[in-house]
Amino acid sequence: MISLYGRVEFILRNKILSGQFEAGERLPTEGEFTKQFGVSKVTVRQALAHLETDRLITRRSGKGTFVSEVIPVTKQFIITNSIRDIVLDAQRYEVKLHSFQTIKVKDSRIPRKIQTFFNISNREEVLRIQRLRQLKGVPIYFLENYLPQDIGNRITKKDLQKLPLLKILKDKLGINIGGGDISIEAVAADPDIANILECQTYAPLIFRQIHYRSSSNNPLEIVINFMRAEYFKFQASLDTDGF
Repeated sequence: MISLYGRVEFILRNKILSGQFEAGERLPTEGEFTKQFGVSKVTVRQALAHLETDRLITRRSGKGTFVSEVIPVTKQFIITNSIRDIVLDAQRYEVKLHSFQTIKVKDSRIPRKIQTFFNISNREEVLRIQRLRQLKGVPIYFLENYLPQDIGNRITKKDLQKLPLLKILKDKLGINIGGGDISIEAVAADPDIANILECQTYAPLIFRQIHYRSSSNNPLEIVINFMRAEYFKFQASLDTDGF
């Protein structure tokens, strides 16, 4: 369960990042927030302290609490209209390699889906690549890529420091990507993901999962990622032809 101050923090963070509270605007007092949220002043102070650490607010002695004049991280967009959009989106972030290792399927986060997609047993091995994407030093989302061993053995850490993985598969390995299926849902952060993304355990996250196939329809890659919900926005074009 998310703590009371975590809930207050999440609501205020969203109001700041969405522009409901504008840069430089004076925020309500602790007493006003106490009445608004039905919590104690201690809870409000904890929430404000986290926002201050993230440089979203400033507190001025004798004057009150204000939204920062410059918001350090603006809301981000994940546009999933095409594979090209996903690759371009990936290039906007600073990427930190978290882990690059061969594991047994049963030790993965999604063993059943890996077994089904690649048609292998949970005792077989796959390459797991874990990376953290940051924007101006703030962890935005955490990615895990799962690839069959025959493909994974041809990828190096050095490759990943230069190009998005899809570009490596296409340009270095000569694999033609046929397409993929994507799903997006809301989940709660478990302790290890919360630690990586520097958020609270059970905080709301956006969970995205993609299954890529080659142009010959062979299973190619599974991608899963967890994104801090306050930085997520889905945007797509709507076609009204034939409506």
